[in-house]
Amino acid sequence: YSFHVTNIKTGVWGFMFYNKEVLAEAGLNPEHAPETWSELKDACRTIKNQSVSAGIAIPLDPPADIRRLWTAIAGSIMTDKTFDYQRGRFCIDDERMIAAYEYIRGFYDEALVLRGDDPENPYQYDKAFARQALATGQAGFYFDGHFVLGYLKSIGFEDFVNTNLGIACTPYPDNRPRGALSSMLDNNSYWVSSQTQHPEEAWLFIDWMTRPDGFYGREYVSRGFGFLEYVDNAQYVTDPNMLRVIEIAPALRVIYPEPLVLKPELAESQALKVAG
Repeated sequence: YSFHVTNIKTGVWGFMFYNKEVLAEAGLNPEHAPETWSELKDACRTIKNQSVSAGIAIPLDPPADIRRLWTAIAGSIMTDKTFDYQRGRFCIDDERMIAAYEYIRGFYDEALVLRGDDPENPYQYDKAFARQALATGQAGFYFDGHFVLGYLKSIGFEDFVNTNLGIACTPYPDNRPRGALSSMLDNNSYWVSSQTQHPEEAWLFIDWMTRPDGFYGREYVSRGFGFLEYVDNAQYVTDPNMLRVIEIAPALRVIYPEPLVLKPELAESQALKVAG
């Protein structure tokens, strides 16, 4: 089941959220978000020294959730992808990737990261804890996807989202070339397994879910959970924060070339399938 794409993709990751009240209490300008790595680090230091809040919340439970920050920071200097298609190898050892890692580690080295409730593992908390810490003023900054807006509203922080939540692009590294997050083709398709016992019902659901003017598309977009490729997003977006996401999203990513297998017969390789 495929559909025509009528909207430019905004992408999900790469947004920096901040608590305006926390910044103001620390003597920072809540209307001027940090634009460089050094400005963000300095802002976190100021928050730590001039308020009771932590500089930044970084979820590590599960450990893979570091990607919420890693994706943004790595994308600001190089890319969020860990494979270099030009050279045909993983690029986690690229000096730009290492610079991103060292930058993130610096937040921990300077004790700028929010600590959780477990004294033995103070940095092992989940994304829900980190998001609520941002909303309650325990942390000044938090990186995640734009769906955080809808999530915070759904758990009772609508007033915070409407009044004290700031959204900005991820800061860029100082005095060096900028990177960008990748936007790649996704085929815009849905599949139903040939083994399903209810194929007609499955297709009926997919048809309902992908109606451009249907309930799902309208409510998903209007409630601030994100954007859909088959919906006229501008028709339903009225929330100022989501409009802000639309405004800054084009600067975050570039369209990546679609990698193709040089020899298609490799796709039949059992070793390749196992490795994948």
